[in-house]
Amino acid sequence: FVGAAVLGSLKRGAELSGEFHRTTALLAASLENVGRSQDIKKLQDFASELERVTGVSDETHRELISLALQLGFTGDRAVDATIASIGMANAMGSNANEAMKQLAKTQTGLLEETIRMVGPIRELTKEELKLGKAVDVAKENFESFVGATSAGEGTVSRGMTEMSNGLDNMLESFGRGLDELG
Repeated sequence: FVGAAVLGSLKRGAELSGEFHRTTALLAASLENVGRSQDIKKLQDFASELERVTGVSDETHRELISLALQLGFTGDRAVDATIASIGMANAMGSNANEAMKQLAKTQTGLLEETIRMVGPIRELTKEELKLGKAVDVAKENFESFVGATSAGEGTVSRGMTEMSNGLDNMLESFGRGLDELG
């Protein structure tokens, strides 16, 4: 029994380490594509902070930040778009990737069906949309929803999520350590 548990933990650590390396490489490549490789540490720290606030893994946030970069948001705008899309997704019951894609489309002056429901964004002119104002409006209106996940703050469910994330982070670190040895 103990041996199986140890092997299971080793396997999980290796899987988490692989996911860490995959999402870090994705973020690094996205940053390199926009000439911002120097921002890797800052954005990894941001993803880790989002994990703490939302209870969702930092790997998921690295993927979302990479998507923001791929869709044309650069520098601090990628951070703002990430915060806005997470908040929109939580407030509207959708997913952050779709919210990010809708925010990106606003930069062309287009409003998708779902984002039209956001009154303050709907009121922006085409010129304001092209200037990226939708991100500012969405961040301002939805930032308070960033930590509003299904596991609410201070609940047993949120505590279990945080404990699970902590264990996963420990196993991930262990897996990365094994990667370095072999």
